Amino acid sequence: MRAPLPITDLEIVGYANRLTETMRPAVVPPIFGMKSDPARIFLPPYVIQEGFVFGAMETNRENLAQLDSAHEVTLFDKPISAERDHELWIAQEENPHYEPLATAHAKLRAIAVDNIAAAVDAMKRGKFDEARIACRIALCADDRLIEPLAITAAIARQQSDPGTARLMARLAAKRATSDGFETLVAGYMRSTPVPAPDTAPDLLSQHSLAGIATRRAA
Repeated sequence: MRAPLPITDLEIVGYANRLTETMRPAVVPPIFGMKSDPARIFLPPYVIQEGFVFGAMETNRENLAQLDSAHEVTLFDKPISAERDHELWIAQEENPHYEPLATAHAKLRAIAVDNIAAAVDAMKRGKFDEARIACRIALCADDRLIEPLAITAAIARQQSDPGTARLMARLAAKRATSDGFETLVAGYMRSTPVPAPDTAPDLLSQHSLAGIATRRAA
């Protein structure tokens, strides 16, 4: 078994994902390189605990370049020195942030809260595409929140899209009771006096949500 790697001996050379615009902002798993030997590369899955990286898979620069060519990873132009109790996340504008855990989580929660408010406002104005985009951003920033799911379900019901409404209910099942979710959805529907358009693109598709779940599990 490989000895745990001290986080301060490492640098971040990229992350193990290739995010599209619809997948940001997002917390991402760093790809580490050894400061004293940059040819040594460490990939997830791993566990970071008490300032050490446990169970990382070691590879080399050649294999890392192949992963990059296959669009399975994203590499940085310059490495970032790894630090204890920090989180790597990618903003909507695609720029990386590496910050203390509390700071990163607070910023992502603020992005989610702002976008939930934007979604509610857009929904009240009948701007359903705009509301769905804001809900997607909120879920990318913090996928534990139930409000974006309820807003999306309310829009789906307004537009006679039972499939999306059922999907939102299934995703919410681990976060709220069915009665609680229904109450929240009904409240958002009552706050939307503007009739829904006949058609609208499914900007919060099952595919996008599956991508969010996959990233969080990484």
